[in-house]
Amino acid sequence: MGCSRRWASTCGCWISHSVLSLFLPLLLVLLVRSVGSLSMDISSFLIWNVRGLNDKARRDNLRKVVDDARPAVVCIQETKLAHISERDVISFLGRDFTNFVYLPAQQTRGGILIAWRDGSFMVNHHRVHRHSVSVLFSNNEDPAWWFTGVYGP
Repeated sequence: MGCSRRWASTCGCWISHSVLSLFLPLLLVLLVRSVGSLSMDISSFLIWNVRGLNDKARRDNLRKVVDDARPAVVCIQETKLAHISERDVISFLGRDFTNFVYLPAQQTRGGILIAWRDGSFMVNHHRVHRHSVSVLFSNNEDPAWWFTGVYGP
């Protein structure tokens, strides 16, 4: 029927990549808004498979979404970047994001970035594995908790 054999899970639903690309802006807003059910309701999270950040237009698009949504934590999957500097993060997330951990891409595949807004959380530990990045977040009001971004080939 012309559907892609690749599927993505978003908000607990299975959606084809072709459908996902049509509704991506709406899904991002819903994802960011739906996190409010956590006890840390003043925080928001943006999780996005960007399919590469080597292109200036994609970086600019990411920056616009971050500026509009104002998330406390951003998890970017499939960065396709072997190295990510503080200057890079500031360029595509904004000046409030100087704290980050990343998994480098392997050639032109993979890569994960987790960044958090200055003053939003304290980070006690982080772990970078073959296909994931985990960060132990804490604040003054809630117990510490792990956030993990995963990307597998």
